[in-house]
Amino acid sequence: MRQSQYGNSDENMKLINDYEWRPITFQGVLFPPELMAITVVECLFENEDEKLSEWLWRIRTCCGCTKSADAKWCAGSARKVMNLLLDNPERARAKIVELGSNDGFEPEETYQSWLSSMARIAALADLAAEGECSWSAPSHPQDKDPREQWEGLMRFIKEANER
Repeated sequence: MRQSQYGNSDENMKLINDYEWRPITFQGVLFPPELMAITVVECLFENEDEKLSEWLWRIRTCCGCTKSADAKWCAGSARKVMNLLLDNPERARAKIVELGSNDGFEPEETYQSWLSSMARIAALADLAAEGECSWSAPSHPQDKDPREQWEGLMRFIKEANER
């Protein structure tokens, strides 16, 4: 079976919803679409870690735009995620099954992808040292035009104020 550019089989990649799960480019390096699902790691926190939750959410919400953050924050957050995954492998795999049962995520492949992605992100962030890291994911033809979203929000506010 042929391998995709991310190291996963083409057969598995075809199952992944390309609207919901898009590849992320972090510091110029392309990461697999499974990385967008990394936010489920939040369920592994024993104590609330708002900074880590914020970083995970920012990694996920970059479709059609570029996000950036302090390199030290990125490196530290990626290492925390790696440690959470390494400390809780069975819980992480169970969450992957729960999340990806309809989206084509294979638990062991996704778990390993997350570990290697976090290691690579930490290394890339270390290279940026005192600067910032940036990342993005591509737009999709089904994405709404931001102007339409803004206009809809303005209509909603206007209607709410008229009540």
